[in-house]
Amino acid sequence: MAKRLKGKALEEFKNAVKLRPFESRDAEPCNTLYNLVFKQERTVDQWRWLYEERPRGGHATFVAELDGEIIGQYPTVFTLYKLGDREVLAADHIDASMKREYQGTGVYSKMGNMHHECFDLVFGMGFPTPIYYRFGSKTLGYIGVSKVPKWLKIFRSERIIERTVPVKPFVKLAGALCKPATQILFRAKEKIPLEGFAFEKVEAFDGRVDALWERVKEDRPFLLVRDSAFLNWRFRKNPFRRFDLFHLLRGGEVIGYVVCTVAAFKRGRKGFLADLLVIRDPEAEKAAIGFALEHFRSCGADYVICLMLDKYYMDHLKRFGFVRIPTRTFLAFKNFNPGKINSEKLCIPDNWYISGADADWV
Repeated sequence: MAKRLKGKALEEFKNAVKLRPFESRDAEPCNTLYNLVFKQERTVDQWRWLYEERPRGGHATFVAELDGEIIGQYPTVFTLYKLGDREVLAADHIDASMKREYQGTGVYSKMGNMHHECFDLVFGMGFPTPIYYRFGSKTLGYIGVSKVPKWLKIFRSERIIERTVPVKPFVKLAGALCKPATQILFRAKEKIPLEGFAFEKVEAFDGRVDALWERVKEDRPFLLVRDSAFLNWRFRKNPFRRFDLFHLLRGGEVIGYVVCTVAAFKRGRKGFLADLLVIRDPEAEKAAIGFALEHFRSCGADYVICLMLDKYYMDHLKRFGFVRIPTRTFLAFKNFNPGKINSEKLCIPDNWYISGADADWV
C-alpha cells in the first residue's frame, strides 16, 4: 500500500498539483486512470459513449494534473429528471478516481466543490457505496434517501450450485438438496395475468414510447425522463452489453416497455431486468414482469436480478417470487436550489422510481 503524503511532502504536492477543467485531449488519460484505479478494461470508445454521446448535457469533469500527468479526476454527468412539475438536469458524480499515493490529500473535495462554484447546478444525485456516501455527506452536503433495493429470483439453483461447490463428488447431491428449498422460497404467490396483453420485441424505441412517456410521467413525483432519445442511447447504443427491448401492448396500443439482458457468469446464466415502465395499471405492470420472466426462462437464465425502488413494482416482484437481497448502494441527493425543489419530499423513498436505467454501472 502506498504511503500517504504528509508534512512537507504534502505541502509541496498541494503547491505543485494543478486543478483544471477537462479538455478534449484528456479523454484517453482519464480513461486510463479509471482503468488503473478500478481495475477495469474500459475502452476510449466506451468512455465517449458514457460521457460525450449521452443526450442532453453531456458531462463536466475536473482533473488534477501533476507534472503533465493526470493523477485524479472528478467527473459529473448530466441526466434529465422529472422532479415534481419540472424537468431538471441532475448532476451525477461518477468514476471519481485518484492515484493511490495522492489519496487523502484533499484534492477530491476541492474538485467536487469546483463543480458547485463553476456550474449553476439545481440538483445533484447519485448512487454511492457507503465509503463514498460518507465522503459526499460530510464534505459535499449530500443527503441519503434509501438503499437501492436489489431483487433476486432463482429458477434453477441446482445449476448454480454445480458451478460453485468446490468438492466435485458432492455437486449433484448439493444441487438436488437445494432444489426443493429454492422452489419454496422463490415461488410465485399468485398467477401472473398475461391474457389480453402482448409482448413485442423491437430494435429501437420510437415515437410510441415518447407518447407513453407523456402519458405516465405524472404518475410518480421523481423519475428519470424515459423518452426514446434516452432509452435508445442507454440500451440500444450501449457498447458494454446487448439488451433486448420489448413493447407491452394491449389492443395494439403500446402501454409499456421492458428492457432485459442475459449473460453467462461464473455462477450461471444471469438475467437482468434492466428497466420497465408501464401505465398506472396493476394488471399491466404485472403482465410486464410476467412476460419478462418468460423471456428469461426461454433464454436459459438460471436466475434474475433487478434493481427497483418503487412501492408498486416492489410489491409485484415480491408476489412473483423475487426476494430482496443485501445491497450497499445508496440513493443520495443534494438540493442546490431549495426554492425550486422540496427537499423534504426528496427524502421520501416512496416518491422515487429507480431501476437499473438510472445507474451508470449497468
